[in-house]
Amino acid sequence: MPVSSPSSLLRFGCGALIRQRLICRGKVLADASAMLSDLLPKAGCTEISVMLMQKESQTEQAQRRWSHLQQVAWEWLLTIWAVLYRFFHSLFVPSAYAGKAPNAGKAPHRTDGLEPTDLARLAACGAGG
Repeated sequence: MPVSSPSSLLRFGCGALIRQRLICRGKVLADASAMLSDLLPKAGCTEISVMLMQKESQTEQAQRRWSHLQQVAWEWLLTIWAVLYRFFHSLFVPSAYAGKAPNAGKAPHRTDGLEPTDLARLAACGAGG
């Protein structure tokens, strides 16, 4: 990946670099206008050595991880609740999931001319199974 400035290095890691700082030759790279050629150890070098250091303390890390764990546990709890609610609601109020009730009365009249006892004709039409 061609890199022209430290800011492009900072944008490379997006979310992880919010909690980290990029260090090169003992300097924290926060200036977006600095050129990488200024950071090279010698004039003819093509490689640059950088490292990432964490910005947040262990307490902040623990708080962030704890809040993430709470969020994941809450989402699982909501998912389990949704499944159980739907199951028991379908037992106590089945009409909410059954759709439109069938007509109470005679069976509907068939208009295709086939009798249900004519298995050969049903099989020929692809409905015989």
